[in-house]
Amino acid sequence: DVKGSDEIADFANSFNRMAGSIQSRIAELTRLNESREQFINNLSHELRTPITAVAGYAELLKIGSISDEERERSIGYIADQIRRIQQMSQKLMALTQIPFCAIQKQWVSLESAAANAAMTCAEQLNKKVIGLNMDLQAVNAYGDAVLIESLLQNLLENAVKASQQGGVVTISSRLIEESGDCVLWVADNGRGMASEEIAKVTEPFYRIDKARARKDGGAGLGLALCAKICDVHSAKMEIFSEPEKGAAIEITFYNTVTTS
Repeated sequence: DVKGSDEIADFANSFNRMAGSIQSRIAELTRLNESREQFINNLSHELRTPITAVAGYAELLKIGSISDEERERSIGYIADQIRRIQQMSQKLMALTQIPFCAIQKQWVSLESAAANAAMTCAEQLNKKVIGLNMDLQAVNAYGDAVLIESLLQNLLENAVKASQQGGVVTISSRLIEESGDCVLWVADNGRGMASEEIAKVTEPFYRIDKARARKDGGAGLGLALCAKICDVHSAKMEIFSEPEKGAAIEITFYNTVTTS
């Protein structure tokens, strides 16, 4: 407690400010440590499932006395799990590198980036018979072409995973002429999410329906990666959704666009 206004009081106030700063830093380091611990636990859990499955099916193949159908199924499952681990490692690598990688900005056509993302996700779209509507203005965004295409690909992949068989995904963009900003939307008519989930879905490894997401091959890294990409472009990402009413993700690129 500080009393008076003499030199001792000034010293006490300085001491209190120092103590408060230290306490704040300790709390920050504690949160960081808990976040890292949670990240490592989640990563270990995500790797444990496919590795255990691969080991089990490999043992089954070693037995030899299984039918050709079982052998084909086992090999296919091993290949799927290895592919999942590869995708996870690629996204984890991207997450760790984005804040430090050299961003090579140029004028990027959102139409072309969306078309390339659609080609990359064509197999997933066809597998679930998902309709894709493209409604993009001829607009260029100033940013890193590789990262913007990765942003669209991850948003599209996420929308496909959230969609039911025969659903529809829409990618659209509009130029706001007054400000020079561009708004990009990726929307689906899938299962959606509750409002309390929206703030959490950009955290690495966070998944609303863990069982369904794992079945779809998701590890909860796509939207975390999208958030990082938006950060390095000073873009704003907002998520609008309701349960069973789909979701729309809105990306705003500020003062960085020009018409093609």
